[in-house]
Parts: sequence; C-alpha cells; structure tokens
Amino acid sequence: MKKPDPEAYFKDGLNAENVLSNIRKQYIEFFHFPSSTSVRFKAFMTEWTDSFSSKWNETEVFGRMDPIQIFQGTSRKIAIGWEIVAGDAGEGYANMVKLQKLFKMLYPAYKQANNANSMSQSPLMRMTFMSWAGSSDQWFTGYSAKKRGLIGVVDGFQFAPILDEGVIERKVKGMIYPQAMTVSCNFSVLHAHPLGWDQDGNERHGFNNFPFALADPAAKNRKKKAVSLGRLRGAGEKEQRLVKRLGGADKLDKVQKRMLRKQQAIRQKKIKKLTKK
Repeated sequence: MKKPDPEAYFKDGLNAENVLSNIRKQYIEFFHFPSSTSVRFKAFMTEWTDSFSSKWNETEVFGRMDPIQIFQGTSRKIAIGWEIVAGDAGEGYANMVKLQKLFKMLYPAYKQANNANSMSQSPLMRMTFMSWAGSSDQWFTGYSAKKRGLIGVVDGFQFAPILDEGVIERKVKGMIYPQAMTVSCNFSVLHAHPLGWDQDGNERHGFNNFPFALADPAAKNRKKKAVSLGRLRGAGEKEQRLVKRLGGADKLDKVQKRMLRKQQAIRQKKIKKLTKK
C-alpha cells in the first residue's frame, strides 16, 4: 500500500489545481513562530512586488556642492496579493478555516493567559512562495515555510470577498462561504543570514544564491579572482593596480616570469659581447 504524501496538503476542490499545488509546489505558505503552525494557499497570485530599498544619511557640509552620503542599510519589502477560490462547498469551508488561522497569526504569545502585560513572543512569521521567496542558503532543506521561509513581519491582512462571484450557502442558517475572495499583505523581510561581500570581494555565506536561490556561474570566477587578489594584500599600490588591470595574481605571475626571462636573455647577450671582446 502506497504511503500518503505528507506534502499533499490540498485535497478539496479541482484535482488539476491540487496537482499543481501538491506536486509542483505552487502555493504560498505562512509559518507562525509563537504557535508553530502554518497555513498554505494555492498560488492564484494577483500581486507580487518585491522592493529592495537602500537608506542613506545625507550630511550637508559647508562649501561642498554635494552632501556626504553615509550608507545605513538595505531593506526588503514584499507586497503580496492572491485570490482564494472555492471549487465546491468543502473547499469553501476549508478556505475560511485557513483564512481564520491566518488572521490569528497576527497575535503574539503570552506567559499568562489573562495578563496582557506578559507577552513572551512577538508574532514573527516565515513566508515562502516557490523560488521567489525563501531563504537562499536553505533552499535544499525542503519546501515548507518552517524550513526555508523568509523571516519577517506582516503589517496586517486585507480580506475582500468578490461578491460578483456569489457565495456558497450551507444548511446551517446564516453560514455562507465566498466563491472567491482576495487577500493582500505587506511582508517586511528580516534577513537571517549574512549579506554583501567581504573585504576580498567574496560573497558572504548565503549571499551567493540571494535572493532567488539561483546559482550564478560568474560567481565562481569572481571568487577565484578575489582569492588571487587577496594573496597580494600587503603588496605595493602599483603592484595592486597592475593586478587589478591584468585580472588576478595568476596573470601577474605569468607576466613577471615573462619579464624575468627577457631580462635574463638581455644579460646573456651582454655577457657574450663582453666575452668576444
């Protein structure tokens, strides 16, 4: 008997949609740190705006035309929007349950149940959406938001039923489920791994596949070149400029050897002339 797939999260609705979500991993998922719970939605995306913003502090100096720019940091914020569609009554009910679970993730954890001043954990989340959102240094640890999702904060969720699509009415009086609805939020990323380069020009750990978990073929060449340049740290300024112009210490070694051979040949010619005399 075939064991059930633990990743087969979507069971209600159209089978074709479930195949795309369960097998092709086409879903968006949120993981809530305080409760260790997660919720997934099929990837009917309506908005995805990934913003990278650098912040600089300007200082005006007397007599200087341009202000001095002091770098402070680079932040990342993702505006997300998606539709939730119900293929049948069962999926309509499941959608509302998941939406209810999602909204609860905006609340923290408390040490004492009846004491609002005893907050023990903020409502931090992880979020993943295929290769567009996920920890680039944890790409091969799985697909779940708990394992490889981006850490961040959500400023709130906006929920709006698409009333023109109608509703699904249940036997229980007053209980209805939207046939379709939209949800949106802003996710501010808190980077959990080093970013940028070191002083030798090498990408720091976890930065080489940032932010879309894609391998950069040119990164290996840059790393080799940076290592070669690092070998000459202590060399003179003229030599360092020559190294950079030639493209690495290895090429400089070849040039120096070639020049040495020419000098030796010139000396040998001079010695021959002197011996003939």
